[in-house]
Amino acid sequence: MQVSFVTILIQSSSGTTVITIGLVTAGFMTLKQAIGVIMGANIGTTVTAFIIGIDLGEYAMPILALGAFLIFFFKRSKINNIGRILFGFGSLFFGLEFMGDAVKPLASLDGFKQLMLDMSTIQYSLSLSAQG
Repeated sequence: MQVSFVTILIQSSSGTTVITIGLVTAGFMTLKQAIGVIMGANIGTTVTAFIIGIDLGEYAMPILALGAFLIFFFKRSKINNIGRILFGFGSLFFGLEFMGDAVKPLASLDGFKQLMLDMSTIQYSLSLSAQG
């Protein structure tokens, strides 16, 4: 289960697999442990794709409310920490939904569309990467 969360955090099952192979080579893990880690990494990738596929913006406020409820009314550290996690994810989903709604009017502006097309050229990409 923890490996799936690691994969979700680093956004790469390949990265998790490479790190795991390095740990096996260095002798910090056994092959049996590595197989479990790699399977968990692939499950984490699947879960990430599922999370991206659903619209979490409509669930942001209930998640925020549940997190706030757990934070303010439960003083046990484990439940309080779960509330903090839920509140953080709810804030993240709400912020993403808010930014998406704020940018929607730009899609109807011809100047913005042209700017996006201009920025997608290879010349612009090369000049931007050369500056950075």
